[in-house]
Amino acid sequence: NGSSFYVHALADREKLSSLEERMRAWAAKVGVKGGAPVDIKRGPLLAALFDDGSGLTWFRARVLEYSADKTSVKVVYVDYGNTATLSKAQLRPLDAALTATPPLARPCELAFAQAPGLDADWGVEAAEHFHGLAWGRTLAMSVYSKGDSQQVVLEYEQAGVAGDEKSGEPAEEP
Repeated sequence: NGSSFYVHALADREKLSSLEERMRAWAAKVGVKGGAPVDIKRGPLLAALFDDGSGLTWFRARVLEYSADKTSVKVVYVDYGNTATLSKAQLRPLDAALTATPPLARPCELAFAQAPGLDADWGVEAAEHFHGLAWGRTLAMSVYSKGDSQQVVLEYEQAGVAGDEKSGEPAEEP
């Protein structure tokens, strides 16, 4: 949505690159034609299919919720933060070696700013605007204070324009 998002720490770039390489090798070994029997429950990491633009491949995921008959499963891709609702046939267990690395997408939430939910008026527009500001960019973040466990107050700088997320006004020059 417009106030919750996931980030990668620059310090994790090598870990992410290594993990992606190991996941590609594992996917080449097991194939992507379909899933394998997997225990559907919240918590453990598993593999979930996703089309990243170059075709279907396996990514690490965690179950968020599932239908009563466990045929429909909502997952979060733990190294990127996106979600999808999949069938059980699009899931499979992961090798233990691929579960050793902790999730690399770090959940964040803008502090003192709340966008409407996706199902509320302007919710989709708020999320799309935030996406347009941040997606695919390397952003610097300075943590000035912490609210709840994942909230931060941040000042951002983009294309030479500084701004303060709390007020939306341009930041004053020092």
